[in-house]
Amino acid sequence: MEAVTVMLVSKLQAILDKAGITHTLSRSGRPAIFTRDPDANALEFTPRCFSIQTLDFFIDNITGPVLLS
Repeated sequence: MEAVTVMLVSKLQAILDKAGITHTLSRSGRPAIFTRDPDANALEFTPRCFSIQTLDFFIDNITGPVLLS
């Protein structure tokens, strides 16, 4: 699977919806979209910049110790 960063996952979702391209959102709730290219290769799109809400999600769902510097 190839991971690609985008500025806004929600904008990409709107573009894929308008184009009729099949995709799924991350089951974990993190901001990510999964789809396939025309050769059936899996693609993952994640945000380039994290918002406070995204950071809160990761902090709330971390298992194990975290070191913040």
